[in-house]
Amino acid sequence: MIEIVKKIGLSCLLVLLGGVVYFFRLERPVEMLEDVDKKETVLQKDARTVPVVRVHVAGAVVNPGVYEIPVGMTVMEAIAYSGGLAPDANLDKVNLAKMVGAGQRVFVPFLKETQSRSRSHKSARILVQPIAINQVNRAELETIPGIGRKMAQEIIAYRQRHGRFQSEQELLQVKYIGKRMLEKIKPYITFD
Repeated sequence: MIEIVKKIGLSCLLVLLGGVVYFFRLERPVEMLEDVDKKETVLQKDARTVPVVRVHVAGAVVNPGVYEIPVGMTVMEAIAYSGGLAPDANLDKVNLAKMVGAGQRVFVPFLKETQSRSRSHKSARILVQPIAINQVNRAELETIPGIGRKMAQEIIAYRQRHGRFQSEQELLQVKYIGKRMLEKIKPYITFD
């Protein structure tokens, strides 16, 4: 019987101790204070102060603007302070793990609808079959990764002046195409 009382007493003591630990570990609401003497803004959390930096978050975010965030935060956390990402945000252009510094501008670019359609069109075209470089128009040439409007125009102009391309090496005569570019586009073209 005494052992049962000891176990119940020990259990009650552990529950009480757990409640005390839980109570003191609760997060208190963060309050913004301005230290007038130092002219430095700090976050006060319990009795500790955390220095902050001002960061400009812009672009494809929910609420663009200037935010005060704790020192040592990442770009991803700064974006979270601004309400998160807009649906058309292009995260491929942003280093989310980079630490944010005082006065820094964090810019999240937008996806361009025409660009995304063009990319998906390119991908579909590449997966189906290579392009016959002697038979396609400018728009079709632009579906090859690395070939833009100017290079496509130069390929067509060369083809009109000199006739059909007979080999890969002939492409080196086209303005803007060097050995590296030729290596890049080779898998996507044929000479039919």
